[in-house]
Amino acid sequence: AIKDVLVSETSQPAVQKFIADLYWPIYERIGLDPNSEFDRANPVQATLLRGPVVNMVAVQGRAQPARAELAKRGAAYLGLSPGVVTSDGKVHPDAVDANLVDLALGVAVQDIGAPVVDTILALLETERDGTIRSRMLAALTRSIDPVIAAKVRDLAFSDSLRVNEVPIIVYAGMGERANTAAAWAWFTANFDAIKERMPTFNQGGLARIGRRFC
Repeated sequence: AIKDVLVSETSQPAVQKFIADLYWPIYERIGLDPNSEFDRANPVQATLLRGPVVNMVAVQGRAQPARAELAKRGAAYLGLSPGVVTSDGKVHPDAVDANLVDLALGVAVQDIGAPVVDTILALLETERDGTIRSRMLAALTRSIDPVIAAKVRDLAFSDSLRVNEVPIIVYAGMGERANTAAAWAWFTANFDAIKERMPTFNQGGLARIGRRFC
């Protein structure tokens, strides 16, 4: 919250570096794979730590090469090989640790861009597993490319989405600082239509959209 809401744009890089430096020693001990010496000595603790630590280093701290490796694995999860812009049309769960799938997909969307986004949109046409669909939709909302972000927001009005998936687009669309202004303008301009698309039990929660400005 401090990094995303209170810190000025000019201070963002310094804060990101501070976060990455703070958690890097732990990241080096546990890495992305559950086969480190730390895993062997402390398997439960390692499992609990890996997701939060990787998030702090690669997502909040934007540290390389952790971020590049995470993006590569996110793309592989979607059937994309390095340098290839067309997926094999299948999801590959073994490509990334199960606890890191959400992070890997989000970083892949941000750092690889259109090939990953297009692959996810294609996979959503055929994928039926609700958990996988939710992960892919949440990853799409991580894009900070204004054109892609606008395209993702409009998925809320697509009949291809299940009713329970619409809130992912609406709420998570405000998650990235770079998207906040455009997402708020979209939300206010389309409020009635968005409300109609939301499950009834979610409609009251729409007031939470404004918390980014508090």
